[in-house]
Amino acid sequence: MSDFKVLASLLDLRFISGRDELFRHLSEEFRAKVIPAAGDEFCRILWGHRSKTGKGMDSVVLEPDLKNGWGTLRDVQFIRWCADIKGDHFPLNKKDLNDLRRDEALLMQARSA
Repeated sequence: MSDFKVLASLLDLRFISGRDELFRHLSEEFRAKVIPAAGDEFCRILWGHRSKTGKGMDSVVLEPDLKNGWGTLRDVQFIRWCADIKGDHFPLNKKDLNDLRRDEALLMQARSA
């Protein structure tokens, strides 16, 4: 897979309406064929991009970027996507995961307020 934005979108795939069996088939095929082929490279490219984005800016902005700033939604998504690809959340334990989910909910609430 050459377009990692499409891969990221498909990692957050969720059923909204339509034919449930088509959605399940797409999800299963995606997990069986695309993730094994592109997963590790996706995490490497995404980490390279995240590590360059916004360096040094968060401490000088008046309005924090809750979507793309450091420690915000993109970082939560990065952790979730790469854990989904790897099949585990190592080195995060259950408490870390609960904290991450709680913090993501707070960021989403603040972003949409």
